Amino acid sequence: MNGQEQHPHEMAEYNGTHRLFMQSMLSHRILKESQAEVIYEKICDMLNVEKADFGDLVAVINKEISDVDLALRRTVDEYDSSAIIALVNTRGDEVAQLATTYSANEIGFFKRVLELIVTADDEAFSLSSMAAIREGPKLKPALSQRETEELLNKLVADKWLMRRRDGYYVLHMRSIIELQNYLKETFENEIHECLMCMEIVTVGERCSQGRCEVRLHSHCAAGYFPEQDNGSEIKCPTCGTTWARDSTIGTIRQ
Repeated sequence: MNGQEQHPHEMAEYNGTHRLFMQSMLSHRILKESQAEVIYEKICDMLNVEKADFGDLVAVINKEISDVDLALRRTVDEYDSSAIIALVNTRGDEVAQLATTYSANEIGFFKRVLELIVTADDEAFSLSSMAAIREGPKLKPALSQRETEELLNKLVADKWLMRRRDGYYVLHMRSIIELQNYLKETFENEIHECLMCMEIVTVGERCSQGRCEVRLHSHCAAGYFPEQDNGSEIKCPTCGTTWARDSTIGTIRQ
């Protein structure tokens, strides 16, 4: 290591390791934690320093970048249950940050696509490609079909949207994490928080009692409900209705 022994409970100083990791996060914006840890290991090898706990690395960086309205957030990907880390803007108007790379017209299109995804029937939280493309010509000034397709591809490349294998657009985890305040405030009747982890849930399970508001991520439900041996009945933690694991929201169509 570089000579100085770190007390186990003493927070490290922000140094070259943290700077290089931040540069990587500025480029990627969101990563699987497994990918982020590989990057961290490579940085440590390059600088010939001992690898510290990943959580400590994140804590030191967050202390440093809080003054510039940025933060590293760790959460779970609701699509595949993997651990992820994202660099997020903590300023009030999250959608305004898109102005650095998108025109006002393009942001208007994105907000309309967000609305259509979040307000989709039966909590599908998805939008068909054709429906998305039809929105471009409705803008003022209008976008051609080709321009709309190019913009959708850019939103996917920038990790604001994901295009599923069935051709439907859904929210990328980057949008769910970075735009959470906007989503909650704008769509308070449609956006639910998982009862277990209190994060936004757009893919998961719901209580089959229509008036019950309980929603759970699939990974949170798997951790909450016991193994179903011999058809043992499981119940909603709030209303007591029999819980049907196939009562879902944002169902992935393959």
